[in-house]
Order: sequence, then structure tokens, then C-alpha cells
Amino acid sequence: MRAKSELIIALDPGKQKTGVALGNFITRTARPLVTITGNFQFQIKQISTVIDKWQPELLLVGLPEAKVAKSSHAYARRLADKLGSVNSLKVEYADEAYTTQATKHMNTGYGIDAEAACLLATDWLVHYSLPIEDK
Repeated sequence: MRAKSELIIALDPGKQKTGVALGNFITRTARPLVTITGNFQFQIKQISTVIDKWQPELLLVGLPEAKVAKSSHAYARRLADKLGSVNSLKVEYADEAYTTQATKHMNTGYGIDAEAACLLATDWLVHYSLPIEDK
């Protein structure tokens, strides 16, 4: 069993590219890590490597609205289920509507998908996560 940490990994999943960010429960901040390009199995392998490196307490996955993006919604759920299972990690979901569009003006070198994951993590940490002592 993994020890509790103050970290989360956030994903802005896509069938071709998935943005990855690292968030911190204590500071309620996040930073982009990487955008992973590849098929489902490649993404699982690469994201699992990130999870192994950072040992997060939680995986936060951006979920598009099912009515609008049924295929993307199903892919995000499939990716989250597999990653949670393979890495014995708790998974939470957050609405990822407009995160990619909101980051299109940013140019940090991590890619807009990683920036979108960062925005998702920051929003969730500030508005929805419990204080660390309440967990």
C-alpha cells in the first residue's frame, strides 16, 4: 500500500494526446509536466511512469460532457479505469469543459494539453478538494 502524499496527477485525456500535470494539496497549486502523444497502450505506459516517479495520492481526470463528446467521454473513463487499476490509485473526475480552449494563448513549452491538465488541477484543488487534514 502506498503512503499518503500531498500530490495529485491530473490528466486532460485525448485519444491522440493526453496532457499531464502535477498538483499539490498543501499549496493548492499545479504545474504542467508533459503532453504524451500516442495510442492507448503507450499512454498507459507513459502515464504509469509519471505516477511511479511522483507517487501521487490521487489521479484527477478531466471528463468531457457525455452528451457533447460521447467518444471522448468513454475514452477518458477507459483511460482512468485502467490507470487506477494498474497503479492502485484513487481516481476522481472533473469537468474539463473549455480547459484546452482556455490555454491556447499559453506557450510554456509543455503543450496546450499539459496546460489544460494544469488548469484542471488548479481549479479542482482550489474549489473541490478537502483540506489535507480532513482526508
